[in-house]
Amino acid sequence: MDLPKPKCSSQIFLAVLIIVGFFGALWWVLSHDIPDKNHDAVVYLLGVLNGAILAVIGFFFGSSVGSAAKDKVIGDMAGNSTPPPVSAQTVTSTVQTETIKSAPQPPAAGAQNG
Repeated sequence: MDLPKPKCSSQIFLAVLIIVGFFGALWWVLSHDIPDKNHDAVVYLLGVLNGAILAVIGFFFGSSVGSAAKDKVIGDMAGNSTPPPVSAQTVTSTVQTETIKSAPQPPAAGAQNG
């Protein structure tokens, strides 16, 4: 599977900064005594950095990869490098058509129940 290329070098820089910052903060917390008055702030900081790492992992390896692969497949099928934009009218028409197709049909005239 090909990983998507980041759009700019700032994405890579921020991802590296977040990962290094998390593990640096984690190392510091594990190697130093934290005063009781700062304990909650340090735990909060680690939680924020943990969430940021999850966002980085999700971007580089999660749904963004699947979305990029889907866009490439759709583009290849259409002969374009990017899929065409979907308008609100297209989505509404598709939803209305599917709703009509899936609606229960009344019984035919003269059909017996049971």
